[in-house]
Amino acid sequence: MTGTPACPDDDPLQDTVAELARSAGRRNQARSDRVADLLRLDGGVRDPDRRREAARLCHTIAGSAGTFGDEMLADAARALQHVLESDGGDDAVLAALERFRATASARRPGGAGS
Repeated sequence: MTGTPACPDDDPLQDTVAELARSAGRRNQARSDRVADLLRLDGGVRDPDRRREAARLCHTIAGSAGTFGDEMLADAARALQHVLESDGGDDAVLAALERFRATASARRPGGAGS
């Protein structure tokens, strides 16, 4: 016998994993909003404390998204985290933020990725 045994459609483990993925998605949406707020408000792109907090949130989003198979969001979050931690200039941060926001928005209910 080869391959993986078929899982029944009513597998409680699959239901639990699906609920965990939905919950992680909701938390990542809130984190994404916070990242955008930190970097948009009152010169946040230049504020080292805001950059640090945004980078930490990006790290969390990248891990969570990657765990549940959303590699596009994980990659966008990692890219923004890298720019923030490497003291990238305003233009680099804003470009990475725009990519990140577009990717995160596509994952919202009613967005392009839903």
